[in-house]
Amino acid sequence: MKYITNIFPIVNLDQISSQYRVIDIKGLKKDKDYQSNKQFLIRKFSSLFKHPVLIVEINDAPKLIIKNDDEILKKIEIEYDFGRIYILLDPTQEIFNIDFVNPNIITKEICIRFLQFDLNKELSLKSVLWQPNTGEPFFQKTPDIFDSIAVYKGFSFRVVELPQSGFGVTIDATRKFTSAFPLPYHLDKETFNNMYKKKSLIYHYKDWYEIRAEELDDLNVTEHKIDGVSLIDYIRNVIPKPHSPQLANLPPNGSVINYYTSTANSKAVASGLCYEVFDFQDTNNSNINRMSIIPANERFKEILNNKRRYFDNIKYGNSILIFSERTFEIQKKIFSFPDFELGNNYILSSNKFNHDEENIPCKIAKERLDKLLDPKIGFYINSPLPNQFFVLPRSIHDTKGIYFLEKIKLTVEKMYPHDCYQPEIITYEDKFPKGTDYLTIGKKIIDSIKENQQIPFPSSGVVMIPRQIKNKKRGHDMLAAMIIRELSNLRINCSIIHDDTINDCFNYCRNTEGKIQYKLKPEKKGKFNGYLRGVAINKILLNCNKWPFILNEPLISDLTIGIDVKHHTAGFIIIDKYGKNIRTVLDASQNKEKLSNDQIQAQLYKIVREEIKYNDSLKNLVIHRDGRLFDTELDGLLKGFQRLKDESILSPEANLNIVEIQKTSFYSVRLFGMKWHEGTNKNIVENPPIGLHFFLNNQDAFLCSTGKEFPHSGTTNPLYVRFRYGEMNKDDVLNDFFKLTTLAFTKPDDCSRLPLTIKINDIKLSDGASEYNEDSFHNLEILLNNNKIILS
Repeated sequence: MKYITNIFPIVNLDQISSQYRVIDIKGLKKDKDYQSNKQFLIRKFSSLFKHPVLIVEINDAPKLIIKNDDEILKKIEIEYDFGRIYILLDPTQEIFNIDFVNPNIITKEICIRFLQFDLNKELSLKSVLWQPNTGEPFFQKTPDIFDSIAVYKGFSFRVVELPQSGFGVTIDATRKFTSAFPLPYHLDKETFNNMYKKKSLIYHYKDWYEIRAEELDDLNVTEHKIDGVSLIDYIRNVIPKPHSPQLANLPPNGSVINYYTSTANSKAVASGLCYEVFDFQDTNNSNINRMSIIPANERFKEILNNKRRYFDNIKYGNSILIFSERTFEIQKKIFSFPDFELGNNYILSSNKFNHDEENIPCKIAKERLDKLLDPKIGFYINSPLPNQFFVLPRSIHDTKGIYFLEKIKLTVEKMYPHDCYQPEIITYEDKFPKGTDYLTIGKKIIDSIKENQQIPFPSSGVVMIPRQIKNKKRGHDMLAAMIIRELSNLRINCSIIHDDTINDCFNYCRNTEGKIQYKLKPEKKGKFNGYLRGVAINKILLNCNKWPFILNEPLISDLTIGIDVKHHTAGFIIIDKYGKNIRTVLDASQNKEKLSNDQIQAQLYKIVREEIKYNDSLKNLVIHRDGRLFDTELDGLLKGFQRLKDESILSPEANLNIVEIQKTSFYSVRLFGMKWHEGTNKNIVENPPIGLHFFLNNQDAFLCSTGKEFPHSGTTNPLYVRFRYGEMNKDDVLNDFFKLTTLAFTKPDDCSRLPLTIKINDIKLSDGASEYNEDSFHNLEILLNNNKIILS
């Protein structure tokens, strides 16, 4: 077995060349906003010059780096006032040849930026491809049609630096889903607002691209003018003939949709040339959904086909880039699956399995769940549950509720025999007039809990809410956020579930005696039992900080802290060496997605001060930042850590290590296992083993926290880990990271792609950190208390 990537090395770097020009920048001050202003200017100038630029520090002064091209140079002005920053540019005569074979630290980034831009430009010239937006994947223009849905096969690519030297390109297969049919030629305001407003659309123009429909224009395609020409004539003149039937039949009174560009300019498109974009979860078609999941062997085959079809004979300047026929191969470096301790001191070890067996990690995980369901073993944490309550909509309580609650109680008590689960049951009226907003529904639910005299404070519980409130695409549920945060002010800790699974799993009927019954659909038994287990573990036990198992072997890190920020709420997950003591700290943040220097400094100081009480030999501290670590956060962590040393809370030998966890990597790196099959005389490509990892460079690593041992469909998606700061051995930090992914609390019989530091933060912040209109809610409370509104 050998292990390969989807990276194709460039083999003729010595045959390509390019030049860049250095431009002095005045006005870009190295203050607290330096990094954000720097990125702002890079985006601005890249857009203005239609070419990538960089800002680098040469002799401690910021310099603008651009390609030495007359077409670009003549676009440069001396003075730029962007409102937030005023700068002057002074082109120098410093012109440098780029050495693609032996680049230095600065020119490495220039090589990658220039190669990425020029490759993208070359691919955009291929008439068989289209790209939704700059920097996004390319797709073939001919889709496969299934059930009125167009499935476009495509690929993403990214230029990367190779581990030893040189550059290559990652190529990955992907999919795009749209309606197979265009929007109607004629739309009225009501139809547009109900069906298409704020939706993503693909516009079949000269170059296809993706827009977001903002409003329906009052003018039709003849009345709307572009440079004095009607929109319909403008389109016909721009799009080469022969025209598609859809364009040829475009009526002169067709509807016009407006959208906004990245620079906030309003643009117009003909509705009849637009196709609605579907997220694969929006299709409600299991066959289509399965098509978005690409098996490893099929994905690798597509990767090879895309490389040969689109990247062979591709130009860079006056040269042809030559890519290796073989993808980059990596060494076999696999972290071992750890042992675990469950309840009653039970140790679950891989030593009980024959090491010649296959899929040992999967077998360990399945036995882990079996032992959690064993009343003699159960959860590692066995302290009593806090006061419990369960809130149900009246329509559920009066129909399937008795059966559902009975099964929930049995499931919790089977997993957690240390206490009797007898929650206080609360109901609320859930039949609201059509169009009732989430604030009114949330007020009704919160009031039903407040009015229940049986709930002591503090308490912990579950609230079932209706799916009547639709989430924004990939957004969070504002109703859930409102309930969680308003109840937390009353010292009530709650988690949220929805009513759709229960409604989907039961049928209404009458028995032989004519009595009403709600029966579990036979085909939904597996789904319902999995749902019960998920609610019991994730929404009840984990919500009460009842941890099912811990590591039986210590981490190298003495303390690991996970950090995430969502919608003005920061989450800190603190884990000790064994995963035995886990704490959660939630803190309001003035910023939506990042923490201020002072806040993160203060939180690190407080957390370590608290933890030192239980472990006075803290030496190795590791921070897991979910997503991007902002420069203000890095500065705050370093200052907080230094303060802990200055006050002798931490020893002088203590060290701080910081990594970023990118759930979606722009590198699009994939890892595969490849072996020769004697029967077919062919190479077989499969998913890599769990624990396989490799370093792309000194800063970027990829880890398979899922793998072939676990029977998941699709291709393993390695987790991207970026090392930002620290002195610990990077292999040790990554190994600790892997062990924390094996603490799959939310699904004990499976693996987890994310470490516990990130997973618990996701659970804590996914509902409660969403945005909702707090002012409107409290105004509604005041009005209701004054009897100015009566709820239906």
